[in-house]
Amino acid sequence: SSVAAAEALSKRMKELEMMDVNDMDHVLDVEEALHYYSRLTCPAYQHIVDHFFTDMYLEFHEPPQAPTPSMDLNASSMRKLGPASLHSSMRSLGPIKL
Repeated sequence: SSVAAAEALSKRMKELEMMDVNDMDHVLDVEEALHYYSRLTCPAYQHIVDHFFTDMYLEFHEPPQAPTPSMDLNASSMRKLGPASLHSSMRSLGPIKL
């Protein structure tokens, strides 16, 4: 059931040390993600979300790897920019004219 899947994801997130109980915004974001995850009925989408959280953990908790030619250049560039730089550059684009 989707409730059992949400509980499994919650357990996995705690095991992966992704919950920062001192940051209330983070806790609320996790609760919201779990709420919507619990409403997913398609196993394929549940699988995508599982992989997303696992990949996110690995990206932030594994030591950096030396770039290899097979690495996706866009993905490695995004990691180097970090969230603040990425969002700052997006804001500087301004409104899109259609």
